[in-house]
Amino acid sequence: MNISFQTTNPKLRCQMLNNRFAGEALNKANQLYKAGISMNGQIVLCKGVNDKKELHRSIDDLTKYAPVLQSLSVVPVGLSKYREGLYPLSPFSKKDAKEVIALVEKYQKEMMKKWGIHFVHCSDEWYILAEKELPLEEQYDGYLQLENGVGMLRLFLTEFEEALSLVKEQKIEKEVSLATGRLAYPFIKKMAERLMDKFQGLKIHSYEIKNETLSHLLQQSLVFPAVYLLLVRHGKKTAVFTQQILHIIFFPRPFFLKISEYRKRIGMFLPYNIYGLLQRFGRRFGHFPILPGISFSRLLRPA
Repeated sequence: MNISFQTTNPKLRCQMLNNRFAGEALNKANQLYKAGISMNGQIVLCKGVNDKKELHRSIDDLTKYAPVLQSLSVVPVGLSKYREGLYPLSPFSKKDAKEVIALVEKYQKEMMKKWGIHFVHCSDEWYILAEKELPLEEQYDGYLQLENGVGMLRLFLTEFEEALSLVKEQKIEKEVSLATGRLAYPFIKKMAERLMDKFQGLKIHSYEIKNETLSHLLQQSLVFPAVYLLLVRHGKKTAVFTQQILHIIFFPRPFFLKISEYRKRIGMFLPYNIYGLLQRFGRRFGHFPILPGISFSRLLRPA
């Protein structure tokens, strides 16, 4: 069961959710814990509201539910410029991000000693904002919080290298353009350079797209759309995969998959009514959207 805790301070939780009963909901976590029902939690951090001492309290309280509470993610709140009449919130700074990471890492060490799990995790944005290296793959405990942006870039980098290792160096006369959000741009640019190093004649133009609507601090691949590209040589065909990690993954029309092939390669069940909707989308816009959670290794493996 996934639970958005936000804070373990009952009074503060009522204020944050604008619900006088919100504090009582925390008692349900006790019931789930006693019943041995597995949980995963999330704290959406708001600067000056549930951070610093309140975050310390929340993490400390929630560690007591481990290992039934399998993981806890800490993610920054998403902000847009359209905030008239809303609670005044400001974006986190580099200094803030470093403090959040330091606190999380402190509890990770304690939980590793006690339970053999890292338990609490920072979403990718914190490491990018703090200009710190992403954690190693083993520190994500199997990517339990992937949907909350915890380890998505690390997984993407890992799968990129795995996919790249499947193909041999060769000459590919092709020029492509790649657009992505601000935070993911440095990672995507490096991957594009890796591809150009391996494939002679390949030219990739990487573009950083500024989001004028959403906060510049949150233009990250998971929280808001970012476009990724992977060009590989598979069999006798060159395949270009572009991935938008939010709700959709796009494939150029030439690589339109039949539903049987889609299910076979992806290993996911897709109802025919949903597939029909995606088909109409593909015919209208020239691209075929595919649901998220698809690894490159699955797409590249022989049918």
